[in-house]
Amino acid sequence: MSIVVFLFLIPVLASIFGVLIPFGIFRFFPTLMRDFVVIVLIAFAFVTFIIISSLIKEKVKTQQSQQKTAEQKEIWTQSEDEHSREYQKSSAHSLESNTKVDKLDVQEAFRILGLRPGASYTKVSERYYELVKKVNNMKISEEHRQIMLEELANAYEVLTEYYSKIS
Repeated sequence: MSIVVFLFLIPVLASIFGVLIPFGIFRFFPTLMRDFVVIVLIAFAFVTFIIISSLIKEKVKTQQSQQKTAEQKEIWTQSEDEHSREYQKSSAHSLESNTKVDKLDVQEAFRILGLRPGASYTKVSERYYELVKKVNNMKISEEHRQIMLEELANAYEVLTEYYSKIS
C-alpha cells in the first residue's frame, strides 16, 4: 500500500514544484530545478523507506513478544497442572490411608509442601502461603478445598514445631 502512495506522490510533488516555482532561480537554471526535484523525491523515498522499515520492525518485535508471552503462559499452565495433579494424587493417597490427618512426620510434611527435607523455615513458610493461595484459586468443590487446606495446615504446623525444637 505504501508503495502505491509513494508512486502517486511522485507526480504530485513534481507538479507542485513546477507550479509553485515557475519563476525565479529555477527559470534560469532548469537543470537545477530538475536536480532539486530529484533530490526531494529521493529524500521522500528514503524517509518513506525508513518509516516503513521501522513499522515492520516494531510489528515483528510485538509478534515475538506476544509469542514469548504465550509460550511462558503455556509452560506456567503445564507446570501448574502438573503440580495440581501431583498434589491431588498425594492428598487422595493420604485420604485413603487416613480420613483425617492427625500428626504427620517431618519427611511427609516436607513432601506435602513439595520441598526437600532441610529447607529453611522461610522457604517452608513461603511455600505454604503460595500453596494456600493456589488451592483457594482452584476450581474444585468446597469440601475438597477444605481437605487440601487442612492437609497443608497440618504439614505447616508439623514443620513449625520441628523448626522451633531445633532452634
